[in-house]
Amino acid sequence: MSNLDNKDQYCGSLTNRKDLSELKNLFKLFENGYLTKSDMLDNLEVKGRRFYQLLALYRNNKLDTLYKNKRGKHRRTSIETTGKVIDELMIQRRIINDDRVDIKKYNYTYISEVIKNKHNVVISPATVARIAHKHGYDLKSKPTKKDLHTRKVLTQRIGDLLQHDSSVHKFAPLSGRKWYLIATIDDYSRLILYARLFESDTTWNHMLAVKHVALSYGKGCTYYTDNHSIFKYIRGRDSSAEGLTIISANTIKTQWAHVP
Repeated sequence: MSNLDNKDQYCGSLTNRKDLSELKNLFKLFENGYLTKSDMLDNLEVKGRRFYQLLALYRNNKLDTLYKNKRGKHRRTSIETTGKVIDELMIQRRIINDDRVDIKKYNYTYISEVIKNKHNVVISPATVARIAHKHGYDLKSKPTKKDLHTRKVLTQRIGDLLQHDSSVHKFAPLSGRKWYLIATIDDYSRLILYARLFESDTTWNHMLAVKHVALSYGKGCTYYTDNHSIFKYIRGRDSSAEGLTIISANTIKTQWAHVP
């Protein structure tokens, strides 16, 4: 008898907490990319091996076998807590529908943290996802293949190439304004060496970023920047930059480039 056919291995506390439709909805959200493996493990309270066995049952349309001759009680979310979750989902829906903000899906983990901080109510991201699905707040469309790309690391060691750039965006939509994110990333390890929001994109703010990285991690072998005038080096004028190699976006393909 295979592991997938051994129903007794999965029955018990798991099936007492979740009915069949809830379990199927959880795996549907996972398959569509709205829940992570960590979310699933926390919500189901199972180990990785059992999770993958349950996932195989779901993909083979055999989850029903877990519930034959099994009737158990499961915990239900209170109406008051459900209302609080829906309030937060409505806030996020307004942000998602705002064309000026590049946010295209709900953040269930963030909502669970907001509920805990605002109302001192502990609720898992998976439960938030179930409420969203039940009340029509989930996003049913999957990302298309053209929206996905592979990141390729071209460096050989940590510190070979530090990517540095700034980006203006509504990173905090409820603030009602745009912010400049200045960030530095190590190409090899993908470690974020520096990331901070500023009200303006000035040379001084970029200098603060370079200073922080140099004092905290050391000087990188090469800095990768775009062609913004802030990053242009003029020999003679910028004598303090001697010994630091700066390359532009036109001279190298980094891991952030699209790879066919």
